[in-house]
Amino acid sequence: MSVPDAPDFLGDETLWVPQLRTLASIMFASTQPMFLVWGEDRCLLYNDAYAVILGDRHPSAFGMPVDLAWTDVWDVVGPIMDRAYLGCSTHTDDLTLHIIRHGVREEVHFAFSYTPISSADEGLSLGVFCVCSEITDRVKAEQVARRLQASDARVREVLDAMSEGFIVMDQQFRIVDINAEGVRIDGRSRDDIVGQTCWAVWPAGAGSVLEGAYRRVATERVALQLRHHYIGEGRDIWLEIKAYPVTDGLAVFYRDVTELENANEALCRSEARFRAAVQAVGVLWTNDAEGRMHGLQPGWSDLTGQTEAEYQGFGWASAVHPDDAQATVDSWLQAVAERRTFVFEHRVRRQDGEWRRFAVRAVPVLEPAGSVREWVGVHFDIGSVAPAR
Repeated sequence: MSVPDAPDFLGDETLWVPQLRTLASIMFASTQPMFLVWGEDRCLLYNDAYAVILGDRHPSAFGMPVDLAWTDVWDVVGPIMDRAYLGCSTHTDDLTLHIIRHGVREEVHFAFSYTPISSADEGLSLGVFCVCSEITDRVKAEQVARRLQASDARVREVLDAMSEGFIVMDQQFRIVDINAEGVRIDGRSRDDIVGQTCWAVWPAGAGSVLEGAYRRVATERVALQLRHHYIGEGRDIWLEIKAYPVTDGLAVFYRDVTELENANEALCRSEARFRAAVQAVGVLWTNDAEGRMHGLQPGWSDLTGQTEAEYQGFGWASAVHPDDAQATVDSWLQAVAERRTFVFEHRVRRQDGEWRRFAVRAVPVLEPAGSVREWVGVHFDIGSVAPAR
């Protein structure tokens, strides 16, 4: 550590008072930023570590009155120095200053301790000794950390308010985070899930379609959506899953759709039973509210061989025996107009060309407000028709 030449105002070093000699020796030997303000003119002395803080004020600041060295912050520092010259020590862990250093105004932070130096005999103030540290980097890091924590808290609040489960996985499919709904769906605590791989938490997913989807999202960087039936570890659950690639991993949104799947399955079974029952006794068909055949009618097409284009509207009547067709249409339109059950018998030509006699029943299906939504009818085969002689 270099010891600079003493400024002229200090005089011969051999004549220095003991306080100055001791403190100067400590200061110039230390790697900690330190400075001395000495005498009535309050001239500034400092070590090499403090020179870094001064920036381009060094070396001209050495020996200069401290108020001239720090003119840009003297409104803040000056009162502290005045109190020290009056014998009052000051310590602070974070003083914010806006200084001009290397031609740029910047916000800096210091921790320091100002200690008054007095003569031993007369108690006169000789100067001020200061040990300081620039803590700007630490303060800024703490500020960033606090902002990140606040941001994380907001993100956590949003994620936990979601009605979908949510997990984030890294590139090794290790679960980095899970939200409250995800925890609820799983039934275990967050601590039991976070930090483990997806396959360790849900082993039945390993080797499944789900694993293939996750690996494709991670490697091809594409978003995927699927519905997955997970059975394992005592769980039997349907999940609707949306997976997205993110930085260093993937994010997965999912919801429990087990009740919906069970309801759909029950509906499919019910419809299958209904179709089987209808097929056992007759042919099912539907018409719109005005009594016109509309849309696909697989039962009628299988019975008559008519195409969709042929039976649309009242085209179905061409499959009815010519002697019965007009009477059928007239009776049908009257039932539609009166919104009453249609009951009729007529002859229909099957797709194999054979004429068969059918009993017909049709009823209106009403909307909640009372209007007709559609008509549903059934043809019951009640016997063959004798060929004409």
